[in-house]
Amino acid sequence: MFEPISMLAALAPTVARVFDAAINRWIVPDQIKPASVDEVVALKATDNERLKIILQADTAGESYRWVAAIKQLQRPLVIVVLLGAFVANPDSAMLSTIFQTVTWYLFGERVTLPSRVKH
Repeated sequence: MFEPISMLAALAPTVARVFDAAINRWIVPDQIKPASVDEVVALKATDNERLKIILQADTAGESYRWVAAIKQLQRPLVIVVLLGAFVANPDSAMLSTIFQTVTWYLFGERVTLPSRVKH
């Protein structure tokens, strides 16, 4: 069955990366961009460490089902509140980082990481 909302949720990280690449190419000043391959590798290593921490944050072990249900119900509320705070204060680097992290946690791993199915 055709579900446009699910398709948009699945494609949202890809669309965000396209816009991010366009902004980085034409809007971001050259002083901020990495100047060498070593700087790019260091930035990617830092980003990989951040993603590992995010993925490990949700593997605390078994919990009660009602705890997992409440946690899943809070996710949309958290993203809406963070989006509102980010829109109200877009110059805050802290809010930007938190918003990017939460958005990645909710949507990004579905598209870019391999599935975590146990074989």
